[in-house]
Parts: sequence; structure tokens; C-alpha cells
Amino acid sequence: MQRSPDAQAFDEIPHDIVDDIILTDDASQDATVALAQSLGIATIRHDRNRGYGSNQKTCYTEALARLRSNSVAAHLAETEYRTQQTGNPENAG
Repeated sequence: MQRSPDAQAFDEIPHDIVDDIILTDDASQDATVALAQSLGIATIRHDRNRGYGSNQKTCYTEALARLRSNSVAAHLAETEYRTQQTGNPENAG
């Protein structure tokens, strides 16, 4: 079974050194939340689109609340990640 690009991105995370993954969803209409939850990712969903900065702030606030000794905050917008993978933003989906 072929995995979606988002699931493939999850597979590429070095789980041996990453303690926690948090997804903040800015009221998207796609299957992001369902996929994240199926992968066991802690998920926070905004009730309405609050914008890019607010989405980041929500994630950082939650990350700080869960802070562990070795914490790394990483943010990849869907288009940014897929552009890295394909070299072409037109293929970002």
C-alpha cells in the first residue's frame, strides 16, 4: 500500500531521537487531523482559520507546556516540505 506524502514525511522523522510530535491544524478541510491522529500524533485543531503566525504560536505554546530536556521545535508547512522533496512548488499539492 502506498503511503500519502504526509505519512511518508512522518516516517522520515528520526523517532529514535524525537520524543514528541505535535500537529496544529488551522481549521483545514482536508484529512490532516484524521491522518495525524491515526499516526498517534498529538493534535490541536483551531475552530477557525487563525493564520500562519497563530498556528505557530499555538504549537510553540503546547511544545513549551510539554517541554522535555532535549526539545526541538520544527515547523514545516505542507508546501514547504513537498517543495523540498520535489524541488518544484507546483508539485506541492
